[in-house]
Amino acid sequence: SFLNCSGFNQLDVLVMVLTVVEYIVTSVFDNAGLNFKPFRIIRIFKAMSRLKVFSGIKTIIITLKAGIAQLSTVFAMLFFFMCAFSIFGMAMFKRSFRRRCVVTDFPVDPCYSDFSTGWAPRCNLSMGLESQPTEVYPGGEQVVSAGYPFERWCKIIANTTAGQHDGDYPHDVFGQYHNCGTEEYNRLMKQGFSQTEASQLIRQTCVEVGNPNDGFCHWDNIGGALVTLSLVTSGDAYYDVMWRSFQSEPLLFVPSFLFYFSVTAFNTFLLLGIFVAVVTGTFARVRDEHGSAFLGHEGDTADRAKHLTNMWVTAVGLLRQKILQAREEGVKVDLEVDEVQEIAVVIKNHKWYQRFVSLVICLHGVAMASDQYDATDVWREFITYCYLICNILFAANQVCEFSAAGSFTRFWESALNKFEVFCVVSGLLGVATNSKLLMLIPSLRLYRLMSYLPTLEALLLSAVSSVAAIFNLVVFISIIAICVCITGRYIFRDQMDEVTRSNYGSFFVGLLTTFQILTGDSWTGVLFSSMSVKDTVYGMFFASIYTVGWYVFSALVVFNLFVAVIIENFQVTETMDNIARPGHISLFRQTFRNSFAVFFRESQKNRVRNTAAVTGDVMDVDTALGEFGEVEEEKKKEKDVFHFLTDEENFHSDLALVLRTGTIPHTERILVAQIRPPERVLFLFGPNNPIRRAFVWINGRWWFDVIVYLAIAGSCAFLMITPPANDIPGDPPILDVSTMAQANSLFTFIFSVEFFARIMADGGWWTERAYFKDWWNCVDFCVLFFAWVDEGQLINDAKIAKVVRLTRSLRPLRLMKR
Repeated sequence: SFLNCSGFNQLDVLVMVLTVVEYIVTSVFDNAGLNFKPFRIIRIFKAMSRLKVFSGIKTIIITLKAGIAQLSTVFAMLFFFMCAFSIFGMAMFKRSFRRRCVVTDFPVDPCYSDFSTGWAPRCNLSMGLESQPTEVYPGGEQVVSAGYPFERWCKIIANTTAGQHDGDYPHDVFGQYHNCGTEEYNRLMKQGFSQTEASQLIRQTCVEVGNPNDGFCHWDNIGGALVTLSLVTSGDAYYDVMWRSFQSEPLLFVPSFLFYFSVTAFNTFLLLGIFVAVVTGTFARVRDEHGSAFLGHEGDTADRAKHLTNMWVTAVGLLRQKILQAREEGVKVDLEVDEVQEIAVVIKNHKWYQRFVSLVICLHGVAMASDQYDATDVWREFITYCYLICNILFAANQVCEFSAAGSFTRFWESALNKFEVFCVVSGLLGVATNSKLLMLIPSLRLYRLMSYLPTLEALLLSAVSSVAAIFNLVVFISIIAICVCITGRYIFRDQMDEVTRSNYGSFFVGLLTTFQILTGDSWTGVLFSSMSVKDTVYGMFFASIYTVGWYVFSALVVFNLFVAVIIENFQVTETMDNIARPGHISLFRQTFRNSFAVFFRESQKNRVRNTAAVTGDVMDVDTALGEFGEVEEEKKKEKDVFHFLTDEENFHSDLALVLRTGTIPHTERILVAQIRPPERVLFLFGPNNPIRRAFVWINGRWWFDVIVYLAIAGSCAFLMITPPANDIPGDPPILDVSTMAQANSLFTFIFSVEFFARIMADGGWWTERAYFKDWWNCVDFCVLFFAWVDEGQLINDAKIAKVVRLTRSLRPLRLMKR
């Protein structure tokens, strides 16, 4: 059928359906502002997909078509969660965003002056201040708070009995309690003012002045709640919504925090992560079913590789036939190798030549980085000579590459040679014309130094190989963005020009606005501006659908297509293998280790020679060292056989002595003689020492670990409620200073006991399970060490002591170990 034979036919039908929907909506809802005419442009994809350079666009469309069912399911889940969280938000914050702190009427000095009076006093100073009445300044203006957003949301505290909230919140002239100016109110109450006196000095109250963002950001109804929740889910202006909630509902601080945390966890992380999985998974399935046209012309590349392989097989067969024929005739085979080409190949592949080229690249990069506008004449002359010499050397390098290739065709087949020719021409033209742009283009040559870093080189090659895929994806996004931009121009025309600079008054500005929404940067500002210029509810609805729809498509589909391209081209497994593979640092360590082994072996030879000279033994040096190596290898294989000799009670017994000397073979006798005595903690306490065994027993008890866990949790809790210093105004400690100091000393004592018990049980450094061989234990010891310094007051400087106390923040890391 027409629809099943091609996906582009389905696209044509979709455009026609959108046109019909446009006519229906505009006829039913007057001045709705809906227009789908620009989306006819997407029919150009049908013609573009026939071109080989745009063949990847077809794969993009197939991917979207194949994943539309899964994407619809995830969209439905997201909408369900949005509705559910919106209902919760309406229950907690309904009408809360309307309230602000405003200034009440307050008396002013009769001789005050400001800009409204021309800075002239309003009183007659010759009459005296006592005889003139005090003027009342009218209130109603919003309180300007320090810092963004320069306004404060508030809560009217309901009371059931008179004086219920005295001492907690101030009240206004109408007797209603509020949380405006609570910091100043608490300070006045501590100074001994009464409830009435402190409330009169606040001169603020809480009233409803309207919702923010042109009245569209609120939790009063389901529409506003969905818009507000879109801000929270996308993360744009999230902090504004969150702080409005905290200030307008101070009694619901913990539920509000849990609410926003849940929105972030489910909507932002979980569901958007599912979108990533759906798009990338669908793309992988389409790639397996329809090939990798999205990644370029792999079919042409495979055919070309097959053709080159056949050519090489034919050439090798002819060469073999020529060699066999020459052998039968008894003549020498002349392979006709070009001597110049052979010399060029030798020079090109020589490691010191490659290092010289890398050195020239580094010198050229330093010259370009040092070419500053304020450079001295001498330095600028040096830079000019560097430009000239380096570009000449690069040109000579290309001549060598051309000679090694043997022909222009083989030389031009290499993408690296094309890149180098471009850089050489740009550099020489820049030097000849003194053009800074042309002289700096060869800075791209610095990427060649990545050959010394295999992992980065593999990533660079993957990025280059994905250029075709990204090009197809950018073309696809650009065409869709043009359609969206023209649609916005039909919907909003010049209505947003006076409201915001992100408007659709012209095609260029509209394209910038579309790109702004695509990136997600302050897209909510465009949303509120587009809704504010519409007069009808339907116009506001379609304006919000337009902006939110483009943002959702960009954030969930477009960006995930980029992720699919990255996953396809950047082989993550291969990259991890390259990272795990030993690099230059490991090679240096291995070289140093081998050098030390050679040095040790030579030292052993000299030792054996000296011993032979003293004793008169004529044993061969290499034989002696060979026996030594065999003994070491035997020690590795059979050391478990003599485990019974490591016991402290039997190590010095007569039986062990006999076994170590005369009753076992020579190699085993040397092996047993080299067995170390049992491990001793602090060089004193062996495995059977009663003190050490007691600490081992303590470490193995479950209640010991429980005590340590509780101490860590308790110290973290005290750390959260303890201010970092006692001189911070407005942050009084919950507990008194002496109680917190005693608690901190108790925790330090418990951690010290734990440290000493671990050391006595496992040893510090020289034992097999030593305490400091575990990096987590090293972190624990650092925390404990600074706790000792803090408790012992070993630092008298108060500033340095505060820095030492900062190490307490490392205590929660101890929970990660467990």
